[in-house]
Amino acid sequence: MAYLNANIGVAFGSRRVDNDFFKEEATKISDKIGIDQRYWVKTEDAVDLAENACVDLFKKAPAFKKSIDFLILVTSSPRYALPTSACILQSKLGLPTTCGAVDINLGCSGYPYALGIAKALIFSGQCKNILVITSDTYSKYMDKSDYKTASIFGDAATASLITESPKGFELGAVKYFTDGSGFDRLIKRDGEDLFMAGKDIFNFTCTTVVKSLKEFLPENNNFIVIPHQANNFMLKTMAKLLGLGKDQFIINMNEVGNTVSSSIPLALSEMASFNTKEVILAGFGVGLSWSFITLKTNGHV
Repeated sequence: MAYLNANIGVAFGSRRVDNDFFKEEATKISDKIGIDQRYWVKTEDAVDLAENACVDLFKKAPAFKKSIDFLILVTSSPRYALPTSACILQSKLGLPTTCGAVDINLGCSGYPYALGIAKALIFSGQCKNILVITSDTYSKYMDKSDYKTASIFGDAATASLITESPKGFELGAVKYFTDGSGFDRLIKRDGEDLFMAGKDIFNFTCTTVVKSLKEFLPENNNFIVIPHQANNFMLKTMAKLLGLGKDQFIINMNEVGNTVSSSIPLALSEMASFNTKEVILAGFGVGLSWSFITLKTNGHV
């Protein structure tokens, strides 16, 4: 079996940006997008945030550091085109040279993807303790005068442990989806700012993703969904279409914004306890890609 340790390391960009930065649009951002503040990097990058998240994780779970045998870094804002940022992290963290290291260039769907891959590595007997890191710094890609995009995104990183040790969440069913025909709906071209076709992304999420998620959800009602924290309006629309109340469909982004690949593990890390049997993680976005994974709690974590 494969388990997600309940300890999750977190890190944020060093610059806190509240809605006053966007002047006359501040109230609109708070009311519709549902974000009061976010964090942007100053001089640091995705590797720096990833390292900080790992430091935080190993303070909480120090026993695992020497036994990590694979590192997966989910990022769409790497330090270099090459080498892979995961290799840089292996060295910075002092992990053994017997540790595999790879980047996954996915955004908002990346965390469930990475958990599914980590589960497969453990099930196949290739690994025992895997470090799954998410880190994105979209503030480096944005035109900050364009509030419709800039107000949404925050910079953050998380670090998770996937192990054979039966503690935390058991990794259950996983499902992956891709529709590359929509690749240009959220894109960063060389020499250009990040572009997001907001209306198209909204329609994709509230039709295609919702349909897939409905088919993935268990028949019983003893579950909660932690979706990618895209924006308040989109998430409330999704919850309504799925027929789920606020206690079953978690929205938790007002103080950090849309942190891309880190949004799901950040929301998960802030859940104090679970009195439900299953937690469904639902990622969706750039690619276009989407993915779901079930975490089994056995009624407690």
